[in-house]
Amino acid sequence: MLRITQEKFSLFHLMNLSTETLAEKELVWGTPMEPTLSQSCVSTKEKKVGLLECGANGFERIYSPKHNGGKSLPGGHIEYKKRKCPALSMIDRANYSPYGETFFNFPTGRFSNGRVIPDFIAEYAKLPLLQPYLFSGNQQYFNGINFASGGAGALVETNQGLVIGLKTQLTYFKNVKKILRQRHGDKETTNLLSKAVYLINIGFNDYMQENSSLYTHQKYVSMVVGNLTTVIKGIYDLGGRKFGILNQPSMGCFPIIKAYVNGTKLGLKEGGVACCGSGPYKGYFSCGGKREVKDYELCKNPSEYVFFDSVHPTESANSLFDVGNNNYINTTTDNQANYSPYGETFFNFPTGRFSNGRVIPDFIAEYAKLPLIQPYLFPGNQQYVNGINFASAGAGALVETNQGLVIDLKTQLTYFKNVKKILRHRHGDKETTTLLSKAVYLINIGGNDYFQENSSLYTHEKYVSMVVGNLTTVIKGIYDLGGTKFGILNQPSMGCFPTIKAFVNGTKSGSGIEEYSALAKVHNNVLFVELEKLRKHIKGFKYSHFNFFDVSFEVINNPSKFGLKEGGLACCGSGPYKGYYSCGGKREVKDYELCKNPSEYVFFDAVHPTESASRIISQFMWSGNLSISGPYNLKSLFEE
Repeated sequence: MLRITQEKFSLFHLMNLSTETLAEKELVWGTPMEPTLSQSCVSTKEKKVGLLECGANGFERIYSPKHNGGKSLPGGHIEYKKRKCPALSMIDRANYSPYGETFFNFPTGRFSNGRVIPDFIAEYAKLPLLQPYLFSGNQQYFNGINFASGGAGALVETNQGLVIGLKTQLTYFKNVKKILRQRHGDKETTNLLSKAVYLINIGFNDYMQENSSLYTHQKYVSMVVGNLTTVIKGIYDLGGRKFGILNQPSMGCFPIIKAYVNGTKLGLKEGGVACCGSGPYKGYFSCGGKREVKDYELCKNPSEYVFFDSVHPTESANSLFDVGNNNYINTTTDNQANYSPYGETFFNFPTGRFSNGRVIPDFIAEYAKLPLIQPYLFPGNQQYVNGINFASAGAGALVETNQGLVIDLKTQLTYFKNVKKILRHRHGDKETTTLLSKAVYLINIGGNDYFQENSSLYTHEKYVSMVVGNLTTVIKGIYDLGGTKFGILNQPSMGCFPTIKAFVNGTKSGSGIEEYSALAKVHNNVLFVELEKLRKHIKGFKYSHFNFFDVSFEVINNPSKFGLKEGGLACCGSGPYKGYYSCGGKREVKDYELCKNPSEYVFFDAVHPTESASRIISQFMWSGNLSISGPYNLKSLFEE
């Protein structure tokens, strides 16, 4: 696990204001959508009343905040307006299947089977995939940011209240500039914004509005282009100088247009018919079955089509080419978490993290004021300047642990060597040396080794020496490549894990099973000794050794001390203590139960902590005292 604190900027920055790429799930925070009975949206039209909800009678029910403590929430005075409800509950979102499944393996909010145009532009510019502005977590902005909103237009009235209009996107950009100035000063921010390239694709949605027919073509176009040029001038006034602007496509050839006007088919089937939808040319905007028309068909091979749904192109039409490295290797579902209900509390979709939300490195990145770190195997161009994540669920320090199904520790070291080569190629020897020496390397390994059957073939001492020996060899390998600062976790109180208690039919919930914690204790003693040897014999070697065993024991057995309610049972699983590893129903045992509130639990599944528990653990790692995290805690390592 590589963490880099350098804050130098790349020479080229991509700011994207196009209308078709934002992960729209972020847009609906505070505005619940109920596609069955009602739809909700933030209203700015009715004196900022807050929540508009379309009832089953087809009228708008407006909840007035003055009768609800000033909050824009249901429960206040209800007025019925005799105005037709907007049929846009799911139209401007693509955060459901089958969107995204060809490339990302899950819906990301992109209106495509995979990546969209800005993703490829970023790749060609040797930038990482750009995050949406409303993505939660600490944003850095130095590679760019994406303000785009599916369904938005140049005119404020276009899908008003349901999208992020172009002028609001400009306001967001002003906020970004303020943050950059605060972090980096006027001079560096001015230089950064002047070198950025601003991509803009806007107008299509304006011309799909019914009110466009109230004006002559020339008048309506002048309104749209006028708003667009006003925003371009606004970006210029804020420091932007370089713009990439798309004109309007051949809209008459789109399946949605041909379906509604019963037009004729274009030459090739793949060019004139959408991959996903219904009706003539699959031109009804029904892909995914979440909109007004529920029926839809999905083609077998989206890569052969120009259009994925009735409006938006496939990844192939854009060009060609999750979070968790195991999403990208040939393994089993035992070693993957890229399916529901993993990830759904925080990300709203499974990312490959073995949790309901974020995991420990995500919080460490947040405390270090870094963005979420991408997995090494994530497709697309990686920058590595903020760090990279080599971790592989199920991996061990020993090559034999789950061999062929995971990325073992020595292979992860090979990946790091590749990263160093790329950094040297891009930045030169001197800058790369500085970069790697300032990085903090987080390592958590060994637990999976001790769950292997072959561990019983050796004495505890012998097997532990093999595991810790491989770990220290890799630490030396990272040191030889330039790393000097390490954050290392010892083994947790494994005997208290639901999976162990269920497997051995353990005693009362909350009491650890000593036999299964014995290996962990031997490991921790040997690891402590070996780390001290490295500190004494290797120049510049610094480390934070986190006492995971004592902290995990305390959190599991006394959860109320930390604001949690349940430490002995897993949130998701089956069997005693929900200790059968069945969460999601994709593994050997298919039945599972899911708790209502994961945030109250220590364990999400039979082995892995919830986001709440990960946050608690990461806080101890970051700022714990010497008895918990020493001789340095992570905060002091990052500040060194």
